[in-house]
Amino acid sequence: MTGLETDKIVFKPMSYEELSISLERLQRFNNPFRKFDRVYREILIKHLVFPKISLKNYYKFSFGTLNFLAQLIWNESVRILNPAYSKENKENYGINSYLFYEETKEFSAKEMLKRIVFSESVSGFAMPANFAESDFICDENVLKNIFEQVGINFENKYLEIQNLDIFSRIYIAVKMNYPINIDGFLQFADKQKDISQNIKRLIWLNNQIKKSDLAFDFEKTYKLAENYRNQNRSRKPLKLIVLVEGATEEVLLPLFSSVAGIDFEKTGIELVAAGGKNQVARIYAEINLGVNLPIFIILDADAQEIADEIRKIIRQQDRLYLISGGEFEDILPDELICRATNSYYGLTGKINKEEISINGRKTVTLANLWKQKGFGEFKKAEFAQIIAENIKTSADLSEEMQKIILNIREMISK
Repeated sequence: MTGLETDKIVFKPMSYEELSISLERLQRFNNPFRKFDRVYREILIKHLVFPKISLKNYYKFSFGTLNFLAQLIWNESVRILNPAYSKENKENYGINSYLFYEETKEFSAKEMLKRIVFSESVSGFAMPANFAESDFICDENVLKNIFEQVGINFENKYLEIQNLDIFSRIYIAVKMNYPINIDGFLQFADKQKDISQNIKRLIWLNNQIKKSDLAFDFEKTYKLAENYRNQNRSRKPLKLIVLVEGATEEVLLPLFSSVAGIDFEKTGIELVAAGGKNQVARIYAEINLGVNLPIFIILDADAQEIADEIRKIIRQQDRLYLISGGEFEDILPDELICRATNSYYGLTGKINKEEISINGRKTVTLANLWKQKGFGEFKKAEFAQIIAENIKTSADLSEEMQKIILNIREMISK
């Protein structure tokens, strides 16, 4: 960190709630560079009084300076929040390096390093001539020189970690330059009420790492984290990404999978609802090179052109499933639709299988029935919630739903 005198830096401390929310956001499934950039930028804009940082001048500060300032605000906020920790404990960053390792399991370390190197807070300060993004290679000496110019140094203890590729080692070494005091926050959070599932997981992990001295034994810690996930439904560490079009799939697919014996939270399945078929293609094109995890893509039958585009770039470990019977609502069993609808609207009116077992898209049929029966306007999201409350056993699975779930089962078994 250069160009700033530490004793002249002024900031407003973060509250427990703000620290908790920021840590939660850092645990979400998202591109790590984008995730940290957004969280740190919000911290600096909201809490830093001097030097003043805004959206306009944020990238005029180097990568190292931004990380240093965010670390300073976080760590001092933890010290103020939990003064007993500062007196009794030496700061422990074992949980930090492990979480960065988890990121390298989810995302390509090479792609993450590329995002950092070619970001404005690095490239604007330290980019050598003729160093093009398309030619990016993980040359340790070149990267050392680039990062040193923005206040980042590599520590050999991270570069020498066993059983990790060079990209992952350099990524962890870069990220561990200005680690935030997660340990101190978690010790304070452990004494609070209403702790989120994510924070509970981090508290448990942090205690395991310190108790068993697992700071650099990432593989063993990862296995412990998987066992914790299986027992406590923490979802992380992730094993599979399921990319779907919309809210109906987002609500119902985990429930249908559950009655088939696959718990998304226990198994480590992240469900991403894109918001439409075109968005599915866009998101897959954005993440397929940067994500290490396998991706299962589910599209409605009318998305044939989108499916063809995805097939051109799909990776070997990924799968694409095109629903043969129309859209997701079309593969819901008629009996389940009737049972759920009549349970919810029973006092207003009822529907029967003959009324919905007609040709054409089921959503069109249901929209017309909703008007005829006086149910109001048919809305997919509301309908999904009605169905969700009535999924009870594997008998509620249609043949095509069973095929979709079989694909999920096969992908998580690899």
